[in-house]
Amino acid sequence: MKKFLALCLAAVMALASASMIAADDGIMLISEAPVEVAEEVVISGVKAPATAPIFGLPRTVKVTVDATEGGKVNAPAKFIAAMASTRSFTVTPDESYEVTDIIVNGVSYGPAYKVVLKNIATNLDIQVKFAQKIVEVFTPVYAETFDGETKWTKGGHMDSVAVADGVLNAVSIGGDPNINHPEAFGLNCDDIDVIRVKFVNNTEDTRFQIFFTNEANPGYSEAGSFKATSVIGENELVIYTADNALWTGTLANMRIDLANGAGSFVVDSISFETVTYEVVK
Repeated sequence: MKKFLALCLAAVMALASASMIAADDGIMLISEAPVEVAEEVVISGVKAPATAPIFGLPRTVKVTVDATEGGKVNAPAKFIAAMASTRSFTVTPDESYEVTDIIVNGVSYGPAYKVVLKNIATNLDIQVKFAQKIVEVFTPVYAETFDGETKWTKGGHMDSVAVADGVLNAVSIGGDPNINHPEAFGLNCDDIDVIRVKFVNNTEDTRFQIFFTNEANPGYSEAGSFKATSVIGENELVIYTADNALWTGTLANMRIDLANGAGSFVVDSISFETVTYEVVK
C-alpha cells in the first residue's frame, strides 16, 4: 500500500509544475514601462487551506488553456497543478498578429506576453486572444500647408492672421477667436473620415472646436461641430468625423475655434483625410 501511494504521489507531482515557488497573494499587472501589452500578467488565488493531503496526495486543480488563431502559448491545453503552486507560460503572437486579451475564469486581464499563475486555489479556464494587426492608412483629400496664399480668414476676436514661412500666425485679443473658410469646399463628407489640425497654442485656454456647414446643417451650430481638448504648446488633433451624424452630404464652410482667450497661435497645417485599414504583414 505504501509503495502504491508513493507511486501515485510521484505521478501527481510530475504533472504539477516544477516551478512551485512561494508567492504573494494578489492580482497585478507587471511591466517595466507603460506599454500597450504588459510583459507579464500575474493571476493569484487564495492560498490553499492548511489541511492534510488526501491519502497522502497533494490537493490538485485542473487548468485548461485555449488560444485563438494567431499565436501560441507554451502550455498544455489541459494539465493538473498542485494546489497553491505557481505555473507560468509565455504568449507568442504569430507574424502580423497581436495578443489582445488574457481571460481567466471569465475575467479579463488585458494583453500580456507572459502569464503567471500564483498560489493556484481553484480550477482555471484560461483563454488567450489573438487578432490580426490592423493599421490605419490616412490619405489626404484636402490639405492646407500655408505655403502661399490661403483662403482661411480671421473671425471672432482673432485680431490678425498672416501667412509666413509655411505657417499661419494668428493673434487673439479675447474670447472666441477662430479661423474660418468662408468659401464652400464642395467636398463629399463621406470621403472625409478625419480632420487633422497641427498648431501651437500660446493661450491659457485648451478648448478646441470645429464647426461645419452642409445640407443637413446649413448654419454653424453646436450640433454641427466637433469638440476636443488641446494642450498649451504643440498640438496635433485628429478628429474622427463619424462621431457626428450631421457629417453628411457636401461640405460647405468650416470654422475652427483654436481656443477661447487672448494669445497667439501658429497653425502648421489643416487636412481632411480618408482612412483605410490594412493588415500588417
